[in-house]
Amino acid sequence: MKEKWLSSTEQIVYELVSVVSNKLNLFLYTEEDPDGLITTATHVCGYDGEDYLLLKSDGELKAGQRGFVVYKQPAEELSCGFTLEVRKSTKNQVAISLPKEIFQIQRRKYPRIMTPKGSVVNFYIKDESIANTMKVMDVTMSSARLSGVPRTKLSVETRLERISFELIRKLYRNDSYTITISSAVVKKLQLNPQVTGEIEVVVCFDPYPDEEEQLGLYIESRSGSPTCLTT
Repeated sequence: MKEKWLSSTEQIVYELVSVVSNKLNLFLYTEEDPDGLITTATHVCGYDGEDYLLLKSDGELKAGQRGFVVYKQPAEELSCGFTLEVRKSTKNQVAISLPKEIFQIQRRKYPRIMTPKGSVVNFYIKDESIANTMKVMDVTMSSARLSGVPRTKLSVETRLERISFELIRKLYRNDSYTITISSAVVKKLQLNPQVTGEIEVVVCFDPYPDEEEQLGLYIESRSGSPTCLTT
């Protein structure tokens, strides 16, 4: 749910100057790239009587593209966003029109984010020296749903250790984002109704602050896309 927050030009310029000075991550979603791009803003400037916000680019954004931008100020609970319109583009940057309004975006505390194909997790059971590997189906700030055939038999309340998520995201190009979690506990087991022979495993964790920061960045990078689910 989004609500109009700023609509005066002066307030919007002030807010975007803050976005530039704080070097905030901007998550850009367009029809051509619904998975989203991550970039930063470099300047608020004027040219030929029109004001622009300049963004770093890797050549994927082109003049004429439209979409939506999501960002979050430090220490603020709510994310913000505005409509994106690319007016000019070069190899290294694009100029987008200054928005006419900025919204505050109310999200659930722990959105459930479906992870792109290729996302996996490696984990250990007790003192085992060989890792188990499973696919990651979705993730929240406190849990994940896995699927596969683990080499070690799992049961409810089994503790997983030394967990390493390799989650696919989009940063101009397809790449992976590594998140490490100290431990997690199995809370649910069932056969995967979509893949014969695989089991689905729901694990819950209570991340440390640095782990929580990693999770939050990944979830924010994905949460503006159609793969964001409410829980």
